Amino acid sequence: MLIHNGYKYIREYSRGLNTYWCCKELRTKIKCRGRSKTVGDEVIETQPHTCIPSSSVVEEPLNGSNIISKPQGCNALSSDVGSECIAGASKTPVLSTSKIVSFISPIQKKPKTKEILNRPNRKCPKPSPSEIFTTTTRGNQMLVHKGYRYIKDYGKAGRIYWACKEYKTNEKCPGRAKTVDNDVFVTQPHSCVPSLTLIEATRIRNNILQAAKTSKESPKAVINECLAGASDAVIATLPKISSLATTIKRKRRLQGNRVVPFVYCLIPNKSEEIYKRALTCVLNSIGERRPMMFIIDFEKSVENVIRSLIPQTHVAGCWFHFNQSIWQSIQNLGLNTRFDQEPEYALALKKFSVLALCDVQNVFQRFEHLADHFLQQFGDTEAHQDFIENIENMFIGRPRRSPLFPIEMWTSKYITEFHLPSTKNSVEFWHRNLQNIWSSLRQNFFRFLVRILNENEKVDALCSKLDAGEELSVYSKVEYKQANQRLLEIIQNYSNLNENDYFTQCVNFVYFT
Repeated sequence: MLIHNGYKYIREYSRGLNTYWCCKELRTKIKCRGRSKTVGDEVIETQPHTCIPSSSVVEEPLNGSNIISKPQGCNALSSDVGSECIAGASKTPVLSTSKIVSFISPIQKKPKTKEILNRPNRKCPKPSPSEIFTTTTRGNQMLVHKGYRYIKDYGKAGRIYWACKEYKTNEKCPGRAKTVDNDVFVTQPHSCVPSLTLIEATRIRNNILQAAKTSKESPKAVINECLAGASDAVIATLPKISSLATTIKRKRRLQGNRVVPFVYCLIPNKSEEIYKRALTCVLNSIGERRPMMFIIDFEKSVENVIRSLIPQTHVAGCWFHFNQSIWQSIQNLGLNTRFDQEPEYALALKKFSVLALCDVQNVFQRFEHLADHFLQQFGDTEAHQDFIENIENMFIGRPRRSPLFPIEMWTSKYITEFHLPSTKNSVEFWHRNLQNIWSSLRQNFFRFLVRILNENEKVDALCSKLDAGEELSVYSKVEYKQANQRLLEIIQNYSNLNENDYFTQCVNFVYFT
């Protein structure tokens, strides 16, 4: 059971290092839809609750667990044990705790349970997930248990079955195991010899690969830091230092945020039903894996489908389409003529796009400042009022009304700051290329399919180069790379710049056309 912020959760399922929980009131008459997930010791609420939190939920399970665990090494009467454990508790958790009489039976049975647990059993003590799961050289999940390494064989009904890593070698070890949650059961003995040295070497290699993604130090410094404290036997089983350095460089090149198209969907319309069918087909084809983040243009139907099928994922709006939405509003209200003629007027309108590069907690206040200054400087006309009202309705919201797209969705500051994938350079170029293919070959569907297959071959060739560690430029021109680096430096200096200076510097990187 998970207790967080006055709510009680029961475990639903686990995927990798993430554990997903649902509110305990889900199966009662309240039908609370609250959900959360845990990554290590961090608790993240993914869906709000409809039930009311209670401060007594923290004390209630402690009373019951103390009553059950108290008999170990205690010779007191059952009733005395129950009274001692609830002494000093408030009335609410005492009332919600089971009756003391109902605990007498578990208390009396405790010594017998202890004897059963002392018997030999193939079930191992329950370690943490980080202690039993690691990854292979290809990033697949690996089980580590009592000096043996296992690779995943298959999963069925909440259980995962594992085969010894030496099964596909000349040794042909028949060792097998299964896991239920974090419990490990050895189902077939091994013929190979266990090696703690190989397991430690595997963990060090994984630490090096993880540091290659997060650390900005040189490959040699990363390797020396991860090898600190390792024995000579462990170091001898690792690849050469030069090979590890090459692996780090290759991993960092793959982190270059190169976005390539993999799925092509020809759909009859843009309704939620069609989007749901298309996304369901994609999810079914990738098995249990689920994307951590979606970057979409501002189509509400797409957002609704993603949130309904994958509620735990993060949906982000593309800054390119955010700018296009503001530019479309400028054109619809007839402000584009003055935009082309007056540079100061154009800069004032572009500053509204810079809101996407601000922290979420500062967006509303800075929008108010921009709107007031814009109306004072260029006139409180009906067109200007409509422009500001349109941004409020779509992106900002009002005290009693939520926007069409929440602020957390369309702010792109963290995407640029942490080098997350962006759709502007890669995907938008491919979209335009596909549009040109379709417009030129719409009269002949089979020729269109041939062009799609040719595009797919280009993508496969690009992916092969990326897998081989070849360094490919993300930007088509050096000027684009330099501009992106300058914008990144401004964003990283966000806390040291006042509001006016930040908008003035960022507005030079806003392009509507």
